[in-house]
Amino acid sequence: VNPAADNVSLVRLTTVQTEGVTFEISADGGANWKEIEPDGSWTRVAAPGNDLRWRSTHAVIAYGVNPACSELSLEWLDAPYPDIKVNGTDGHLTINQGENLKVEITLDPGIYKNVDADWWLAVKTPFGWYRYKMNAGTWVPGSSVTHQGGLHSIGPATVFNGSFLPAGTYEFQFAVDLNMNGFLDKALMFRDTECVTVQQ
Repeated sequence: VNPAADNVSLVRLTTVQTEGVTFEISADGGANWKEIEPDGSWTRVAAPGNDLRWRSTHAVIAYGVNPACSELSLEWLDAPYPDIKVNGTDGHLTINQGENLKVEITLDPGIYKNVDADWWLAVKTPFGWYRYKMNAGTWVPGSSVTHQGGLHSIGPATVFNGSFLPAGTYEFQFAVDLNMNGFLDKALMFRDTECVTVQQ
């Protein structure tokens, strides 16, 4: 789809269609696919790349109604791509208490390399918010900005590795926003979130 072979990390899809049509996108030539809603909202691709493709599935929902799409618009951005992996995977992870958890982050700045930004690395725990102190490599109570400075490629970097978490749900968030002011600017933010449940 992208004739100039632009790097792609965010995609937006809008359509005119009937019920029963679903869409998937891949930015790496079909190696990794992700479902996308055709509602005009920006969606992170499964893996950044420079070979954008889309595919659709047509399923009959009601007798006599042909699932069809008459118009389709696809846009893409080479935006910053923060990523979190929990025990090497994406998606909700469930582990037993005492089992080891390893959290790693990566960042691809896209075309925003060296652009000043607020960096946010935090986790919502059963005991409140904790943020990561990059200079110390530790987690401390609070949710203020983690780092301020130019965007650059990092990772995979381990930010947590241990087996001592109490039972509960932990939501790890890694984000950058392009307005370096110490406040979370959601309109300029690019984020990844992974959830971990530690069960007794």
